Amino acid sequence: MANRYIGVAEEISYGTFVSPTRYIDILRENLVYDRGITPVQTVFSRDIRKYVEGKARVEGSIDFAVEPENLGEIFKWCLGLVETVGTEAPYTHTFKPADDIKSFSMVVVSEKVKRKITGCLVSRLTLETPLDIVTGSIDVVAKKEEKDSGSYTPTISSLSPFVFKQGTLTLGGADRSKYLRALRLRIDNNIPIDDLYGFGDVGPQKILVNNRTVECELEMAFEDTTEYDDFLTGTEVSLNLKFVNGNYEFEIDLPKIVYKSDTAPHIDRREPLIATIPCQILYDSTNGYEVALKLKNNVSSY
Repeated sequence: MANRYIGVAEEISYGTFVSPTRYIDILRENLVYDRGITPVQTVFSRDIRKYVEGKARVEGSIDFAVEPENLGEIFKWCLGLVETVGTEAPYTHTFKPADDIKSFSMVVVSEKVKRKITGCLVSRLTLETPLDIVTGSIDVVAKKEEKDSGSYTPTISSLSPFVFKQGTLTLGGADRSKYLRALRLRIDNNIPIDDLYGFGDVGPQKILVNNRTVECELEMAFEDTTEYDDFLTGTEVSLNLKFVNGNYEFEIDLPKIVYKSDTAPHIDRREPLIATIPCQILYDSTNGYEVALKLKNNVSSY
């Protein structure tokens, strides 16, 4: 069976295809091209005899495992800004929010068909760190899809995904690693899809984003009242979850959060006490961001 993969590259101008510069071994995708077929109902007959092509677009999601070198571009295209430190490997890349985001091109390759998708925007990035491998997904909205006849020689990273045993959770300056069962982070660009369209083309024609929404949820074993006490007093705390595998690192940094609700466990027979805590993410003026994603790897730049 032939290999299956996606290839991505940043676009110079929106919707103009660029051949892949990074190939990613994903878990699954469900990108769907909707041509916007709209029936025209008239008085002549009960039958539908005419149609027009309305607002066309590609939408869907891509799921992946978080590896040291497969997702730097995705983080950049979601958040908007990357800062790289280091003159030789390993390099440290910090991905931060910016007002503007970039579009990218994508090829989706299977043994039966190659699909070329242009004008891709990351509308939402979700990261999840359960007691397993670190996973994530992106929701994508794109301009159009075409059948691709290109020939590609993919280079797929051989590095393993980050896993829970490599992680350290710091909350409010204290190590809370042994209590963490899962962290879920969602970064939403809130793309106003209908506003991407204009006359002269059936597909989106521009890049627009609305207010950025960052949400986080912690699932914690309830062994003491630390988070509960901070919730009752409205204390703002920092959150840092860092995975280290030799020279490779992945880090989620939320410099200012406040617990919103539900920091107390709920009683269920003799089940272990677990608190599932939604967090309000706040902009931190000292760091200059509300969320940052960091990668340490052998990639020189993104």
